[in-house]
Amino acid sequence: MKRLLKLLQVKSGATDIVFSSPSGTSPRKETFPLKLVKSNQVFLAYQVNGEILPEKHGFPLRVVAEGAFGSTWTKYVDSFEVVRKSV
Repeated sequence: MKRLLKLLQVKSGATDIVFSSPSGTSPRKETFPLKLVKSNQVFLAYQVNGEILPEKHGFPLRVVAEGAFGSTWTKYVDSFEVVRKSV
C-alpha cells in the first residue's frame, strides 16, 4: 500500500483509507487511519502461502490488518478511497 499511495500522490490532509467490497452477498467497507496503512500494518493480500488467494478467502484482494481478527477483514476488495476525516 505504501508504494501504491506514493504513486497516487496522496494529498496532504488525507487521514484515512476506506476499503470496499462490491455490493452483493456481503458488501463491506472498512476504514483505517492512513498512518496505520503507511506503517505496513494494513495491506492488501492477493496470495496466501505462495498461492493465488482462493475465492472463498477473498480473491482478488483481501485486507489484512495486524491486531484485528481475520474474520473482520474486508474480502473481495474492489476499490479504496483516500479520505479526509471531517472534524
